[in-house]
Amino acid sequence: MPVEHSNIKYLERNKIDIKKWDQCIDQAANGLIYAKSFVLDCLSKNWSALVWNDYETVMPLTWNKKFFIRYLYQPPFVARLGIFGNILDPGIYKSILANIPSKFRYIDIDMNEGNNEMLNFSNQTFAIRKRLNLLLPLSGYEQIHNGYKRLAKRMIRKATEHGIRMQSESDPAATIDFYYEHYSHQHPHLSRRDFDRLISFCKSNEGRKHIQCYRAISPEGEILAAYLLFSDSRYIYSVLGGSTNQGKDLGAFYLLTDAALKHNCQTKKVFRFEGSDLEGIAFFDRQFGSFEVYYPHLIQNRLPWPLKIFKQ
Repeated sequence: MPVEHSNIKYLERNKIDIKKWDQCIDQAANGLIYAKSFVLDCLSKNWSALVWNDYETVMPLTWNKKFFIRYLYQPPFVARLGIFGNILDPGIYKSILANIPSKFRYIDIDMNEGNNEMLNFSNQTFAIRKRLNLLLPLSGYEQIHNGYKRLAKRMIRKATEHGIRMQSESDPAATIDFYYEHYSHQHPHLSRRDFDRLISFCKSNEGRKHIQCYRAISPEGEILAAYLLFSDSRYIYSVLGGSTNQGKDLGAFYLLTDAALKHNCQTKKVFRFEGSDLEGIAFFDRQFGSFEVYYPHLIQNRLPWPLKIFKQ
């Protein structure tokens, strides 16, 4: 389909028709909660957008500025963005990408699996890399459980035998603080402010409708693992979670993942494990019978010299 570049508009946040924007995301076959306006407003430092026609196809542009240089980045806890709509083809992809304003001198963003045609592009402007995610369609619990690998079943049994119990957590801040305490050293690029921004989202009027929290408790009352998820009408999204060292030995996070799948199994949604491009995480996610999907990661470096050489 030939695409008129003049039909693609760049809009700053205050010029975006939020009702039409959210309607586009809701109706798009590849729509994700990450692209909804209330998520972008809370979790992105700044965002603007490219809009084709009357919000038929859109692309959020999440950006920040450093040393007077603007760049597009992937906001923390926003696993995928990209181009959304029901009219998606190579012509639209290429035209929208060509319309990203030149003021964004560096681009480092994840698209979504609905954009995976881009993986076949030969593009001199962008470096396009293939990344992995793992998904699991939810059905009856027995069917899901039958798809677990032996290791998952063994670790869930081990956690149960050691008296670890699952609780639904009503305070997302406790789950996020637990993760920050035990895992922030693994994410030096994330600041405490990033985690506080996530807490603010989870406590917002809109955010509260879309979160689930679980924690694993030892017989002595110690928190061994915690898990935060987003949900919408189509998906359950793994956002953050992890265990203490003792919890890892006892299979606490296996128990929590099983609990989250069991809790949501009748929804007929799809569980998005996210983060599966990391080998260790992918190994864990595969234990639950998930299947692979791929999505593009885009990088473009238009930084001035000598900054450009530091981002090769």
